Amino acid sequence: TGSRLFARLVSLMIVVSSVMTFLQTMDDPVIDRDQWVILELFFDFIFTLEVATRWFVCPNRINFVRNAYNIIDIIAVTAVLTRSIFAYSVEQAEATGSTILLSLSCAVPILRLLKLLRRFDTFHLITKAFRLASEALPVLLFILSILVLVFASLIYIVEPRSNIDSLPT
Repeated sequence: TGSRLFARLVSLMIVVSSVMTFLQTMDDPVIDRDQWVILELFFDFIFTLEVATRWFVCPNRINFVRNAYNIIDIIAVTAVLTRSIFAYSVEQAEATGSTILLSLSCAVPILRLLKLLRRFDTFHLITKAFRLASEALPVLLFILSILVLVFASLIYIVEPRSNIDSLPT
């Protein structure tokens, strides 16, 4: 259907935009700088349009903002827009001397790749498994701390004081 085709095209665009960003950092860039700016603006427009569309068709905006995948998308779009307003490239960010802009310029490809997490079903399974395992984690940590204390006490009782360097003799 159309939505499945759109999802695959957006996934492909995310990968292509991230790979192209890394290829542009080479000594001989793959694409001319002016063409690269136009291509980046196209990608930025599509990704912004995707987030805006999902925002407008979402029936519950509070749940939209609570979703971790949507937060990643919003941060990616915000970073791209901020980068576009202040300094479009790493070179411009270095020229201005702003470490925030430089960090933002370097973070955009990473944020774009994080947008792909939404499309991996196995990642959803892993996050659900961690959520379920986190319920038992306090009990396991409590048992671990008891075991550590018991065996530390046993070592303290059994070992001669001369073998334990940190204790005063």
